[in-house]
Amino acid sequence: MPTPTPRPSPRRPGVPRTPWGGAWLLAAALVATPLAATPQPRAQEVPDSAAARDAARDAQGRFERERIRRIPRDRAGFSGAGCDDRVGRMCVFLEGRSDWWWREAEDPELTAARADLLEALARAAAAAPGDRWILGQRVIYLGEAGRWDEALTLARRCGLAPADAWWCPALEGLALHVTGRYEGAETAFDEALDAMDPDEARRWRSVEVLLDERGDDARKRALERGDSAALRRFWRLSDPLFLAPGNDRLTEHFARRTWSVTREGARNAYAMSWGWDLDELLLRYGWEVGWERRDPGPGSIGASTSAVGHQDPRSQGFVAPAAAWDASPESEPDQWNPGSRRRPRTGYAPAYAPTFLDLDAPVAILPRGDSAVLVVRAPGLPPDTTFHAGHHHPPPPEPPLVGATGPRHGLFALPLAEGGRLHAATAPGLDGALRLTVPAGDHVVSVEVWDPASRTAARMRRGLRVARVPRDVAALSDLLLARARGPVPDSLGGLLGDLVTTPTFAPGDTIRVGWEVHGLGWRAGEVLDYTLTVREEAGGVFTRLGRTLGLVGDRRGTDLAWLEEGPRAPGPVFRAVDIVLPPDLAEGDFRVRLELGSEGRGALVTQRDVRVRRREPQGG
Repeated sequence: MPTPTPRPSPRRPGVPRTPWGGAWLLAAALVATPLAATPQPRAQEVPDSAAARDAARDAQGRFERERIRRIPRDRAGFSGAGCDDRVGRMCVFLEGRSDWWWREAEDPELTAARADLLEALARAAAAAPGDRWILGQRVIYLGEAGRWDEALTLARRCGLAPADAWWCPALEGLALHVTGRYEGAETAFDEALDAMDPDEARRWRSVEVLLDERGDDARKRALERGDSAALRRFWRLSDPLFLAPGNDRLTEHFARRTWSVTREGARNAYAMSWGWDLDELLLRYGWEVGWERRDPGPGSIGASTSAVGHQDPRSQGFVAPAAAWDASPESEPDQWNPGSRRRPRTGYAPAYAPTFLDLDAPVAILPRGDSAVLVVRAPGLPPDTTFHAGHHHPPPPEPPLVGATGPRHGLFALPLAEGGRLHAATAPGLDGALRLTVPAGDHVVSVEVWDPASRTAARMRRGLRVARVPRDVAALSDLLLARARGPVPDSLGGLLGDLVTTPTFAPGDTIRVGWEVHGLGWRAGEVLDYTLTVREEAGGVFTRLGRTLGLVGDRRGTDLAWLEEGPRAPGPVFRAVDIVLPPDLAEGDFRVRLELGSEGRGALVTQRDVRVRRREPQGG
């Protein structure tokens, strides 16, 4: 990958920030050189409030110093050399294909120290009930202790002054998000944004630090300046799983904004003042879920202990790729699937499915004039190929409250045009055929599988253009491949249950091929001329074709060809045929090709690749 050109940070001119694009499985390890904390200016306060704030700051600082003493030593030996990215004072390492770190059980002494801190913060809040900073610390450290419901109750009855009233729904949104109530979190964050200063709200909505360096300049500038339509499209397309209620990547962004505000004026484990670099990394990767201590090496003079912060090691890049926020229908699955991205600009691990896999699920298009029917078979969850699969790690925290009642799969289409509604077809279980009618236009389609019990999900997402076809113009659908069970069906519904996701067959199998033709029935006495061939991609010819439709026709060498009368009324026409593979057929890659011709029309062609592989013999 080429070396990127540094450019100044938008928040502090002259400080280099290294922009680089893409995303892949990551856990950012941040190695900081401790600097003296910058004193925070304080407003005029009444003596009791000032004393309460001072007591709260002292207690919070003592806890973070205790954290440094109690966290484990750095096992990977991060040195600050060879950083994958440098952001201000921070060095970022990407832990994607490694097992450098996994969250360990917390030292009981640190747990007890946090309980003491929470008691001290509660006493300070009683003396200064309208103090925004103290309230934020209470919510954060209750959350660290796993007491998010208490944090939510606290946020809902915070009762701050009107100037700080936005802080209450922001903290509520944070607690709702972490506990998996994403729709409620979005509502709370909307309330906070409406109540805060317009310039501050514009900064909160900004996604500039999440964007890579690719994409159409005009659309990128629209995102950077906070254009509402561009932001809506960006966040809708960044939703990790349409099957899960709400948009958790959007609420994660605002939860990170809220978390960052609580760190202002607070001591942190890096023992350095909160600045633009820590803020940016929090927005890109999230808050730390674990820490390690890096002690000075032998003979070090003047050096002090520093910290390594870790994000969730299963994080992936879910923000929409440039091809999506460019409103392009030509984006491919490898641009969307977070597991295929190599260099992370940002990362996130959905709590309801931290194991997030790529899915192979091709979507077939059946044209219907001003609309089309999309057909797919969800294949169930694929094998877990992530690095941590099979490792004996401590279990993650309890799953969030996402309202899921069991495993589900779904097919979704989201128009790229502004204001388009999400089209959805869902069903229980982890696999099954789905069909969905969508209007003509440019879409992003998503095939999704989710098992809440195992906290695992998979998806295939890509751009898709559905062409508008005049009602009297013939259009041939994509080919549908299925296992042959029972008689050849005479309707699309009869084929769906036997569709295959991965078109791999063995010698001797019967391939059932189905398709639709739209735009016929406008000409009386029209004769349709079909030719179906199966040829090896290398150029050889498959020499045996089996049962046909039983219609009038003839055979042309090794191809299957027939003539049939066109329909007498307009409407889609469904056809299917079985092809028997010879038992002695050699393994290889083949192409099924269907051609349709009729007098006065140009030839229509559709094709689909299949793979022939012999089955492994079963053991005795």
